[in-house]
Amino acid sequence: MLSRAPLSSVDNRKQNNFDVFRLEVERLDALANPQLLPKTTISLQAATAKDRDLAQLLKVILSGWPDIKSHLPSCVKPYWCFRDEMSVHNSVIYRGSQAVIPKSMRREMLMKIHASHAGAESNIRMAKDIVHWPGMQPEIKDMCQSCGQCAQFGRENTREPMKSQPIPQYPWQFVGQDIFQFESSSYLVTVGHYSDFIELDELDNTLSSTVIKHSKSHFALHGIPEVLLSDNGPQFVSTEFAAFCDLYGITHITSSPYWPRGNGKAESAVKIVKTFMKKCADIQLALLTYRNTPQEGHSLSPAQRSMGRRTRLNIPVSPEMLGPDKVVSKLVVRNQSQKREGEEVL
Repeated sequence: MLSRAPLSSVDNRKQNNFDVFRLEVERLDALANPQLLPKTTISLQAATAKDRDLAQLLKVILSGWPDIKSHLPSCVKPYWCFRDEMSVHNSVIYRGSQAVIPKSMRREMLMKIHASHAGAESNIRMAKDIVHWPGMQPEIKDMCQSCGQCAQFGRENTREPMKSQPIPQYPWQFVGQDIFQFESSSYLVTVGHYSDFIELDELDNTLSSTVIKHSKSHFALHGIPEVLLSDNGPQFVSTEFAAFCDLYGITHITSSPYWPRGNGKAESAVKIVKTFMKKCADIQLALLTYRNTPQEGHSLSPAQRSMGRRTRLNIPVSPEMLGPDKVVSKLVVRNQSQKREGEEVL
């Protein structure tokens, strides 16, 4: 942030009116827009400085927008509709809190946005609040359509069956767990029914003691759930697991053997994770991207619903976007109710 304190070395050269205006705009902008993290700022600064179109945009933002769109350079016209949202801080251009990405960095950003190999709509929901450039959404769709990994493995159907469980009122009140196999290894999935936040553990074995060990770790982080739903696997119906739930004050329920899909939330999470494992070189980065992507029917991501904030990705995100959200739980419950009503109509 710029300071009003005198500099230790004063430049006696006269500043013209434009320089004074530019400094004042940046000073005021510093109060309204948080700077990006330093490493990201340096990369964006360098790429922005070399981008001729953004140099024109920068000049217009600092000198003032004309009254008529036709008076703009053609490369700046795509930003006309957002002119009241455009600002500059530390030589990085923003639309609101979204960093405007120079052309030279857009391919890299597309690859990072598509790190989870989710569908185009999911990628767009994640990216649109964080970064911006003209034509970003069509480019994301093109990226997804041309992705070799997505073409090879196709799209998994992760729609959940209708459920009779009540809608939770807070994060990690109600969780589901399931164990699955992938390439000769066993994994435990734990998912919050309120937030859709997924935790994944590779298991040394599928004993109750191992499942309990990983469950304790997640509950120490997220809080102990009131209700835990699982299938009737031996590790979940053992005396040892029952004692663990009793000690931690958890009501453990199991899906019916005649309706195994009663644990649909966990089964959906397993499908999501298996898709990541097939398509993604870095499963943890894929999970990070998933956790920061609002699902269809939700305006908040799993991270926001579970933790009340976004978590930092490897794409430009300002600290303001990473701060705690004033998440209203009624919004989450309303989204879930509307989503369930839509499923019941189908």
